[in-house]
Amino acid sequence: MVSTKGIVLSVKGSFFLSIKGARKIEQYSLRLTFFVALLCSINSFVFADVLAVVKSASEDNYPPFCIVSADGKADGFSVELLSAALSEVHRDVVFKTGPWEQLKKDLADGALQVLPLVGRTPEREALYDFTFPYLTLHGAVFVRKGDARIKDVGDLLDKSIMVMRGDNAEEFSRRTKISSRIIPIDTYEEAMRLLAAGKADAVIAQRLMGIQLLTHMNLKTVVPLDFPLQDFRQDFCFAVRDGDRELLSYLNEGLSLVIANGTFDRLHKKWFGPILKQRVTFKDVSKYVVIILIPIIIAFSVVLIVFLRREVKRKTKKLVREIEERKRTEEALKKAQLLLNETGKTARVGGWEIDLESQKLTWTEEIYHIHEVDEGFQPTVEGAINYYEASSRPVIERAVKRAIEQGESFDLELEIVTAKGNRLWVHALGRAQRDGGRVKKVFGIFQDITERKRAEEKLREVTGQMRLILESAGEGICGIDCEGKTTFVNAAALRMTGYEAAEMIGKSHHALIHHTKVDRTPYICEECPIYAAFSDAKTHYKDEEVFWRKDGTSFEVEYTSTPMHNDQGELVGAVVVFNDISERKKAEEKDQRRARELKVFYDASIGREERILGLKREVESLKRELGRPSL
Repeated sequence: MVSTKGIVLSVKGSFFLSIKGARKIEQYSLRLTFFVALLCSINSFVFADVLAVVKSASEDNYPPFCIVSADGKADGFSVELLSAALSEVHRDVVFKTGPWEQLKKDLADGALQVLPLVGRTPEREALYDFTFPYLTLHGAVFVRKGDARIKDVGDLLDKSIMVMRGDNAEEFSRRTKISSRIIPIDTYEEAMRLLAAGKADAVIAQRLMGIQLLTHMNLKTVVPLDFPLQDFRQDFCFAVRDGDRELLSYLNEGLSLVIANGTFDRLHKKWFGPILKQRVTFKDVSKYVVIILIPIIIAFSVVLIVFLRREVKRKTKKLVREIEERKRTEEALKKAQLLLNETGKTARVGGWEIDLESQKLTWTEEIYHIHEVDEGFQPTVEGAINYYEASSRPVIERAVKRAIEQGESFDLELEIVTAKGNRLWVHALGRAQRDGGRVKKVFGIFQDITERKRAEEKLREVTGQMRLILESAGEGICGIDCEGKTTFVNAAALRMTGYEAAEMIGKSHHALIHHTKVDRTPYICEECPIYAAFSDAKTHYKDEEVFWRKDGTSFEVEYTSTPMHNDQGELVGAVVVFNDISERKKAEEKDQRRARELKVFYDASIGREERILGLKREVESLKRELGRPSL
């Protein structure tokens, strides 16, 4: 990423150049950087169609990326960047503001089309699609000033850690189990105040945002620790709803263009300049000293040759202008190339181009790194295709051929084998450039997505294991959302109820199998213990009710309804585990019947014996009265 610098140059304590003057000199360079956008572009032809206004939103307080201005409007680096990117592709955008937890739900539900600041994580891959990252930053641990208890990551395990609810920091903390006491807070501003008041031991947040927020709050009793959180990397992207490939393509195109034309650099300086101050290098000093001294030298030369012929003066001035313009051009090209290279390194993405007239393939620097070859390597179309893994090679061959012959775009995720034998997953996109109806060039991007693919594979593996456990259970197991609709059901539950999975998923669990009581009276949802778990967040157990099969028959059950929470601690439904206890109930009734019969027999036997003993006592008494001896 091109860094921002507040420039104040000094030559022997008496020569200064302000950043305002430097900016004026650099303005001409913007005209020369448009070609870089072609190397980064991942969209189909730009401006092919002007669509409706895009709906977006901004968080309340995540400086300097997303903030709310004094007049209640969305503002910040990411908000302006999204507006600029959409403007480049002839799209307009409207923003609303709100808490992050609600905004990301609105995006997943389709109420919003894009969010300007979303960190790409494995947990969010299933909900959203992402542009290539436009900024990569790392997290930090914030503590009260003077608190020396936390010296490294290991010291956090038994500490109380506050994070913003739903933020990357919460997902990272729970994923890595960095502490056993993670406390979600609605905003980082609230978290910093609670930390300063001693309500927790630390806050985990993105370092730059945290420092900016503390400055804004004028809170000097909270500071970031020096040790880095190596695994807490935030790749900030624009995010759209999963599957919205068309809008994603426009966003990638617009983002490439604002990076290439200098808008990104301007916004970066505007929002991060006051924060990221760096030393001016000797190269910077030399560059601007030369730019200022040349006009002085020229002016002095003009004075010396005042008596020369008018034609000589005119040619001299023209030559000087040409020299200055050439230097500006070289500086602009260097800046554009540096910006492109830094962006590519951050996102592991590079650009390529095939010139069909010369049959020459051109790579940017990052593609050499991805293929693990030296930058002196001369790529060819055939050689580049040969790097693809055997099963992927025919796919990319057909895609490139169609792009060359028919102008078709392609967007593929395939495997390659690098020059060093490493297998990588890559995202290859290609677009055709026409001239007079003929395809003259094919260009696009090439991105290493191995880490994302590994995360997806791990997620599939864990999901498969969970499904195996679920299906092997002997008890019936159902998942129910907060609307009472079935979200998942295992084989045992289907076997007991007689339904197919498609007949239960998305349908009311209560209406299907729990609608009537044992006495055949209707069972009201509000009285159902299964539904009670949604309101009181407690586990409920019953063993005197019935479930109903698809064929209209019922069976006695015992069940447990347990509340279900997501990673943010929100109540999202319940898990119901049940067993058919009809046979057990019959056995219990049989045992009870036998016990009653035995009691009757026992009572009858004991009563007869007591009557016989009573008669014997009466006989003995009569004998004693008659003076006869007892038996």
